[in-house]
Amino acid sequence: MSALEMSQSLLRHVDGSLEELRQCEIEALTLNGLGKVQALTLLAALETGFRARECFRTPKTLEEALVQVMQSLSSMDRETFFVIPLDLRNRCIGFPIALSKGSRYQVVVDPKDVLHAAISRKAGRVGVVHNHPSQDVQPSPQDLLLTKQLMEACAWVDIEFLDHWIVTKKEKFSFRENGLLD
Repeated sequence: MSALEMSQSLLRHVDGSLEELRQCEIEALTLNGLGKVQALTLLAALETGFRARECFRTPKTLEEALVQVMQSLSSMDRETFFVIPLDLRNRCIGFPIALSKGSRYQVVVDPKDVLHAAISRKAGRVGVVHNHPSQDVQPSPQDLLLTKQLMEACAWVDIEFLDHWIVTKKEKFSFRENGLLD
């Protein structure tokens, strides 16, 4: 039996559902003509594909984008700054943008670059996120200054600045929730 015939047979067995094929036991796959190693390889490939699909799925909401960015930032050992462009209904416009990477203790961000990222996506709102690999979630004086500059720059071009979040592996700090955007 050719590889094409084998795959067609397997898909018929699960009514064409890759999700159902992913849930199959190795024994069920070997009964359908695969060897044990082939069955394990198939299941590993399916699992990898399903996980990759979730990782690379464009977030729809701000909350989804934050989760995606926080997952990306949790393993980084250098400060990295993301811009999350949104429309006026808080729907993400594409993937969050990794704007700048810095050192372990700082990242340099020009407000013009944040505005360019937001304007190029025709965003009506924007949020920004960066990590602190030091695991200290408190904003630095530079973080406070940048946030003030971003709020002012966004106001000039009529883009609503939603929030600036600082994340570590275990915590998230919101400038808005802590009264620093007033």
